[in-house]
Amino acid sequence: MNILEAKQISIVEYLKQLGYQPTKSKCGQYWFKSPFRSERTASFKVDNNKNEWYDFGVADGGDIILLGKYLFNTSSVSEVLSILSNQVPCADSIRIKPSRSEERRVGKECKR
Repeated sequence: MNILEAKQISIVEYLKQLGYQPTKSKCGQYWFKSPFRSERTASFKVDNNKNEWYDFGVADGGDIILLGKYLFNTSSVSEVLSILSNQVPCADSIRIKPSRSEERRVGKECKR
């Protein structure tokens, strides 16, 4: 798996595969309890439209590669890619599948 392939993995679906469930979601924003520590209130947000995460507890966020660095306690991108490749050998089921009609529907419902 290379970086471009890894970035096509849905962070929301990947976290679900790891056993984390969102506590709430609205307009493509999913809130999870942080996978980095134990907590009672969800402070880990995933923007499913951008496929990016942000953890308010560590004040950091990014793509699935940076998430993997935190989860696997490594600074090596190649190690993250190797682990992701082993954990998600058939990543098609959790890949981002953009849908124009979904984008339009969500955009209309969530505009401020």
